Amino acid sequence: MNITRALGMSAIGIAAITMAGCDDSDHDGGDGSSNASNSNAATSLVSEMTTADKIAMLHGTTDPEGLAGAGYLPGVPRLGIPELRLTDGPLGVRTSEPATAMPAPIGLASTFDPQLAADYGQVIGSEGKAHGQDVLLAPMTNIVRTPLAGRNFETLGEDPYLASRLVSSDVQGIQQQGLMATVKHYVANNQEQDRQSVNVNVSQRALREIYLPAFKAAVDADVASIMCAYNRINGEYNCEHAATLNTILRDEWGYEGFVVSDWFATHSTEASIQAGLDLEMPNGTYYGEPLADAVANGTVDESLLDRSVERILRQMSRFNMLDGDQDDDAEIDTEAHAEVAREAAVAGSVLLRNENNTLPWQADDIGTVAVIGPTAERLLFGGGGSSAVEPLETVSPLEALRNALGDDADIRYAPGISLDGEPVPASALRAGDSEDSNGLQAMSEGGTQRIDSTIDFVGDNALAAGSNWTWTGQLVAPEAGDYRLLIQTEGGSGTVTLDGEQVARTGGLFSNRLLESADGLTVASYEVSFEAGSAHTLEITGEAGASMGVNSGDPDTELQIRFAWVSPEIRQQAFSEAEELAGQADHVVVFGFNEGTEGQDRDTLDLPLFQNELLDAVTAAADNPVVVLNTDGPISMPWLDQTSAVLETWYPGQEGGRAIADMLLGNATPGGRLPVTFPTSLDNSPTASERNYPGVDGQVHYDEDTLVGYRWYDYYDVQPLFAFGSGLTYGEVEYTNAQLSTTDGGYSVQVTVRNSGDHTAVAVPQVYIGSASGTPVVMAPKQLAGFAHVSLEPGESQDLDIPLTDQVLRYWSEDEGGWVPDSGEHEVYLGQSVSQVNSVGQLTVD
Repeated sequence: MNITRALGMSAIGIAAITMAGCDDSDHDGGDGSSNASNSNAATSLVSEMTTADKIAMLHGTTDPEGLAGAGYLPGVPRLGIPELRLTDGPLGVRTSEPATAMPAPIGLASTFDPQLAADYGQVIGSEGKAHGQDVLLAPMTNIVRTPLAGRNFETLGEDPYLASRLVSSDVQGIQQQGLMATVKHYVANNQEQDRQSVNVNVSQRALREIYLPAFKAAVDADVASIMCAYNRINGEYNCEHAATLNTILRDEWGYEGFVVSDWFATHSTEASIQAGLDLEMPNGTYYGEPLADAVANGTVDESLLDRSVERILRQMSRFNMLDGDQDDDAEIDTEAHAEVAREAAVAGSVLLRNENNTLPWQADDIGTVAVIGPTAERLLFGGGGSSAVEPLETVSPLEALRNALGDDADIRYAPGISLDGEPVPASALRAGDSEDSNGLQAMSEGGTQRIDSTIDFVGDNALAAGSNWTWTGQLVAPEAGDYRLLIQTEGGSGTVTLDGEQVARTGGLFSNRLLESADGLTVASYEVSFEAGSAHTLEITGEAGASMGVNSGDPDTELQIRFAWVSPEIRQQAFSEAEELAGQADHVVVFGFNEGTEGQDRDTLDLPLFQNELLDAVTAAADNPVVVLNTDGPISMPWLDQTSAVLETWYPGQEGGRAIADMLLGNATPGGRLPVTFPTSLDNSPTASERNYPGVDGQVHYDEDTLVGYRWYDYYDVQPLFAFGSGLTYGEVEYTNAQLSTTDGGYSVQVTVRNSGDHTAVAVPQVYIGSASGTPVVMAPKQLAGFAHVSLEPGESQDLDIPLTDQVLRYWSEDEGGWVPDSGEHEVYLGQSVSQVNSVGQLTVD
């Protein structure tokens, strides 16, 4: 390869991000001992183990002390093999104890900052050890393929190079603290709908170029464990897929850690252990008694047990678990960890629009401030599912603004959206056939019967511990329109069944709304349209002490339960109050949100709960309105042209409220760049067809092949709403003296960045390499090959040297079964997003 020419680059404006570069040096993650010594220790122990000992090490069971966050292995005490506890991530340590709730990984990806990813990992790693855990089920590095996927907030974006850089640093940060990291979900696990069974039809080239690189980066970072996913790949379940688990992972990459199944993702005994699955979670459905029988009857050779147990023990030895040299006195530095969380929240927030420098607000000209939207008052700090963390502390954006501006500030709040509604009144309920029968028929498990006019047993009216109740009757709509029915509980679970179909339930891992009610109840909801006067059969249940998600219930806890609704009248009243307030204020900030969660995908890019209508009304009524978004990924913005500024903060963690206030007031500069493309509509996205997503008859086809995310928009010249890499900054950043150079290891781009503005600015130069002409396969017009970022004070300049990856200068040949160079001349670009670049030179691949 050689550079054929280099071009200068005129100064251009550019935005976004903080922090310094990444140390890509190797890290063993444990006590520094050699692989050989770890292997010797493991081999010696295996030789002393019985078959029963080995099988007990290959599947999860219940933690007798209840300390494990997610999974447990009992160890072999007589041989000095300790227990192994696994806990969820990746937004923080998920156990029964509070922990620092970090910003969602999609926000971490927005930082384009490997060093901050390492700091992020160190926080979680140290807290995992302090909470007595040994294995963290994180980070997650599945590529964002569809904007609707429910776990997009847990991922590191749509680009494999960006994800690779960040996951490597995250793994190193976690493991430097003595906690084993588990990169997940291997592989091509890109949707929640039908995730446990869907068959992904994907080419080897797309796997190699798009979906596998970040896992390879984690292996290169010496990750201790890899979790195989639920879905099938080209006909075979991931956890029994020999080509990915053995051929690629072990033979090609030389991986020496262990492979653990996702929870209940194991589907066989012989096929799974032969393919390379080492540990079944959370129990021994296939690796318990069936595995013992398979060894006894000779269908599984005991050497396979030895291999898998040794892989687990090797990592335990590496992390000092077999020599009693672990630090059991770890303490959590909550203040330092909160500072990292706040830094990541700011660095990952993306300023998408800032007309006439609306932000930051001028402190000496604040006047009346209108704050609108539920997530201004209730911080939406994280997404739902197994990644949900109980935070150490939260401060809402509204409270943070009031604290920052002081008691004399005129800050007014309107929710705009009624999250909690009101208890369904007796007038809308019928216990019998008579129209005069208001309320519902109540019956306890013990046989008590009565008529309850409303279901609002909260606080002092809570129902007795250990009780179970059922309410039956009819729900009658007083007016036509869209209603939201809500079941709100604490101390147990509740359900709503409408016309014979259960439509809402609290207590499941994925069934609850993320935002609690104003009085701290867990909420599940259901939206339905009613005709005026229509009657619908209704059943409400409440169970005191029921388990809530992964947490066991408390039989001594009273049941608080409320059946509420948001009627058209309630919704319109909230709209009107917000619109009126917006028209009266000097500054208006309105918050929009969605609630992304494991277990379900979204079905639209629109914000839920009529928020687009609210945002349209409020931004039309206000002068210079600012929109702050808390979303799991891309959304539609039909109100965009009416805004003066839009700030995407994703799920910003427990420090998000303070971070948002700091950015609005100019005490911090948002630093994020989009790690995903925001489409204008679902129809104008790579996975628009049902065949491509969510699939037909259990089959999903990755027909876009390697043209994932921005590659597809670029190739087909489709204009997105916001391009990959987009993001603005405060201040004014200029790029000068850009040039392409050779290095000992390949290529780099040098550039001078300068802040000519009067506010701290954050710059992220992104380098893309174009495809060569005449390549025999479809290639993206541009691919991310390097990036850097820097924070600049007014008047400050820095000279940057950005190393380039050579990964995008080759492609996987299906015909040759390997990597081949993309021969020819490649344009090299530098810019502020994939759609805003200038050429800085060309290089030639022979």
